[in-house]
Amino acid sequence: ESMPDAIVLDIMMPQMTGLELHAVLCATRPDVAGRMIFLTGGVFDGRAERFLQDHARWCMGKPFDPGALLALVAERIASADALAPCRGMV
Repeated sequence: ESMPDAIVLDIMMPQMTGLELHAVLCATRPDVAGRMIFLTGGVFDGRAERFLQDHARWCMGKPFDPGALLALVAERIASADALAPCRGMV
């Protein structure tokens, strides 16, 4: 079973919000949920605002600096890999 290194997604998406996808992955694949980075152009309700406060370390506003996003992705991967030291070992 493959594992993404990181998932970069918007909070607001047409079929499912980033918050909804995060909730699904937390319940079914917490290892994958721990690799998510959220982008946002603005918060439109209290639930999203609370989510962004709770996950602020892994959120970035738009517009964003590409270098800063790459650094955040690298940090997220390193953080998630540190929690899963046996990944890839069989």
